[in-house]
Amino acid sequence: MAWLIADRSGNRTATDQLDGAILRLDPQHEHALARRTEKAATAPGVKAAQAATLYADALATAPHSASMRSGLDDASYRLLRGLRWLALLCLALAGVSIDLFPTQGETQRELPLPLGQRLWDLIPMAIVWALGALLRYRRLGAGVRVNLRSLVRRRPWARVVLAQAAWAMVCAMLITQIPWTERTFPQVLFWTGLLSTVATMWFDRGKNG
Repeated sequence: MAWLIADRSGNRTATDQLDGAILRLDPQHEHALARRTEKAATAPGVKAAQAATLYADALATAPHSASMRSGLDDASYRLLRGLRWLALLCLALAGVSIDLFPTQGETQRELPLPLGQRLWDLIPMAIVWALGALLRYRRLGAGVRVNLRSLVRRRPWARVVLAQAAWAMVCAMLITQIPWTERTFPQVLFWTGLLSTVATMWFDRGKNG
């Protein structure tokens, strides 16, 4: 009752103090734990990986909380959405690698690029994925990793995000690894990979997968 009165009066300091008191008496109190976790996970500057970890840790204490499961799904989906930015960065690197678009005052390199150069262009992409995805994934808790896999199975937008990242990477690989003799078709690949990914980025921003 005291928490409801403080909440309806807009006294956030009092509600936080009451939640703290409730959790000291009952660390598994579902609603108080959910409120405290949501506040921590949605605070300014909290990244998706941190939010997902907060929700996963709280769910280990209160596994039946629907609100925290929804919060974990939201944070997990934000993590998946970040993969598209990595793929688009690789697509941009692919465009730069063959001087896809002319720059005033600079001479575009001659095509086709030698095999050694094409193989070398794979290294920056590998670094992007190693630092941006692989290391981050390995640092996530087991609960978050399990939920990421579950989210892909359960939610269509999660699969769309992965498909878009994969398609952008396919375009980047085709641009860099085929010995093109002209830049027309690589430009088509570049814009196809870019636009098909960017087209839904704003639309799916508020979805949870």
